[in-house]
Amino acid sequence: MLCNLKLHIMKNTILVFVLFFTVPTLLLAQCPGSPPAGFTCIPDIDFELALIDLEIDSDMTVNGQVATDDISVITSLDVHSRSISDFTGLEDFIALETLISWNNDTPTLDLSNNTALTSITCYWSFISNLTLPNNNTVTYLNCGNNNLSSINLAPYPALETFIAYSNNFNSVNFNSNTLLEIINLQNNPLTSLIVTLNTALRELYCYNTGLSTVNVTQNTAIEILWCHENPLSGLDVSFNTALTELYCYNSGLNSLNLSNNNQLVKLWMWNNNLITLDLSNNLLLQNLDCGNNSINNLTLPNTNTLTHLWGYNNSLNSVVTTPYNNLEVMDFTGNNLAGVNVSTNTALTELWLWDNQLNTIDVSSNTALQYFDCGNNNLTSVNVSMLPNLIEFYCNQNSLTSLDAKNGNNSNLDWFWAQDNPGLNCIQVDIVPPFDTTNWDKDPATSYSADCALNIEELSNSEIKTYPNPISEILNIQIDEEYQYSIYNIFGQKVNSGYLFQGLNSIDFDNQKSGIYFIEIFNNETSYSKKIIKI
Repeated sequence: MLCNLKLHIMKNTILVFVLFFTVPTLLLAQCPGSPPAGFTCIPDIDFELALIDLEIDSDMTVNGQVATDDISVITSLDVHSRSISDFTGLEDFIALETLISWNNDTPTLDLSNNTALTSITCYWSFISNLTLPNNNTVTYLNCGNNNLSSINLAPYPALETFIAYSNNFNSVNFNSNTLLEIINLQNNPLTSLIVTLNTALRELYCYNTGLSTVNVTQNTAIEILWCHENPLSGLDVSFNTALTELYCYNSGLNSLNLSNNNQLVKLWMWNNNLITLDLSNNLLLQNLDCGNNSINNLTLPNTNTLTHLWGYNNSLNSVVTTPYNNLEVMDFTGNNLAGVNVSTNTALTELWLWDNQLNTIDVSSNTALQYFDCGNNNLTSVNVSMLPNLIEFYCNQNSLTSLDAKNGNNSNLDWFWAQDNPGLNCIQVDIVPPFDTTNWDKDPATSYSADCALNIEELSNSEIKTYPNPISEILNIQIDEEYQYSIYNIFGQKVNSGYLFQGLNSIDFDNQKSGIYFIEIFNNETSYSKKIIKI
């Protein structure tokens, strides 16, 4: 009798155990076909986990379902970056007005039942099939960076923002969307773009699309136009008097009339074919990049609004920058400038003048400079001792005979190039090495000194004697105090270095090849360089 009772209890326990673990499984198996009454199937575990994290799924359990009452009242849902591949169940979010679901993995997104939606953000989700809501109230749609090739926007006359960059659209019909203010179709293989009816348009991004024509003559309200990196045959912005920002660089333009764009603040038009550029009417201009053209006549606005000016790689013989005391960056690399007056540009932090015809340059007023390049010019003297904030300085490939870099902060100078100045014997610095000169470069015959006015010949005769010269094996050095030395070959490569003690020192040259060498002897106050011939 006792055994039968135990067996009966055991059977009931097993039955309860089986039922406990089987019922949820059976319920889960019914989805997405026939969910239990009052429930909505959520077959994607990542989707349900997101609803649990957002405290929308009231049972807080991953069981493939959610109470329909829990989701039917939700007006805003943010499930971005949750690795969701299946949005089954979203159809019962009948009150949903805002959906944010970007950065998921969702080939198909069906929003047809979400008739309350007004804002949809689903970019970067690998969507190739997007079904929009059956309503006419959508005002915002961002479906960029997906795999879409077509879309019907006709049912959405209230649409104000359409962002669909980096898809596969050849064209999009905007005729019904007359309230559109923002269109972003960049990085699509467009064959045409018609926005003539979109007179409310304020921002248009259509760069890198292959368009040869961008007609914005009817879009008089437009403020931002990015149409760069297209093979444009021309660009008419004469009717766009509200334009504040224009990017048309790398587009093959031969001319551009900006006389009517007096609200323009930012203009990037580098890498075109312009010869002249008249900006005299653009009195609000702050940021200009007109580099990589063939400009020989540049007329800048007569205001002090400019803060960034790039005019590199043109054919300019002169440029007037004196009105711009707010200018922070100036780059006229690769022109034909014989002189530049930067005395009033006291806010400059970057000045790039590489590869011009400069004979002189005065930067004594530009004490905020951090980056200064005057290399490959005709300069004989440069003084940067008044520039304590220098981080990079280049004056190589000139005809320098004088260089004062004693700015009181040499340790902050990460890059310093003064090589290819054969007439430069001495560079005046804060202290003579050893300081960190990892990215410092000079000619082997050029020495560092804390005082280049010191008579080097006197020093060599009275304090330092080197002999013989030419040498075959041993170089003798007679000194009155301790120094260090470095020996360079004719290519500027260091071949030997070490310490010299007071008295007579001998350096073995026996292992060096025959040729010309330079020895630099230095301490914390001065240095001495001399050419040595090894026979």
